[in-house]
Amino acid sequence: KRGVQILECHPDSGGSIPERSIRQKIEKKVAKAAYEHLIIFVDDAKTRQVWQWVSRRPGQPAAYREHSYHADHQTGDALIQKLESITFSLSDEEGLTLTGVAFGLRDAFDRDRVTKRFFDVFKQEHQAFLEFIDGITEQGDREWYASLMLNRLMFIYFIQRKRFLDKDTDYLKNRLQMVRKQQGKDKFLTFYRYFLLRLFHEGFGQQPAQRAANLDALLGRVP
Repeated sequence: KRGVQILECHPDSGGSIPERSIRQKIEKKVAKAAYEHLIIFVDDAKTRQVWQWVSRRPGQPAAYREHSYHADHQTGDALIQKLESITFSLSDEEGLTLTGVAFGLRDAFDRDRVTKRFFDVFKQEHQAFLEFIDGITEQGDREWYASLMLNRLMFIYFIQRKRFLDKDTDYLKNRLQMVRKQQGKDKFLTFYRYFLLRLFHEGFGQQPAQRAANLDALLGRVP
């Protein structure tokens, strides 16, 4: 894709994936022919894979990032999430460059970069969220409450990607649109009080049989 190559490496003579040291030697040979690449090592039984990508930064040694997948023990969800970073739609084609594809690989497989970026963005969002909190005067309490709310929302984002919330991977977004349509577009506070609080405390805190009759229509099917 735009000069970025994905290669499959077949197993060794014993039908197994080569050892890590051998995988690194193979990668160095591949890099001479295709600098930007991803190598997928597979065993003979097609049950185990190792996805290898290398982070190269000026003045730093090459950092080998490997993601292992075993069909007998893993669901593959973690791998699917990585693949989403290197999936490109037809609408991306016109402006897509080698750099754009390479950045997709980096976002998918460079854990250090993703972790740092996450905390940088979290800090920005946390600071912005503080400005919307009314009724709490102590700064320490305000910061604690902002962290609590953001952690809860991140948890919801995580489980919605697993299709646990009404089998909808865009659950929060779609519920926000639904509440806006019913209650008014300019009332985010209504979304918080009318929907989020009920989701947190009644939806996640009660068995389906214990919930109010009108809650299923509001929340959908949630665990």
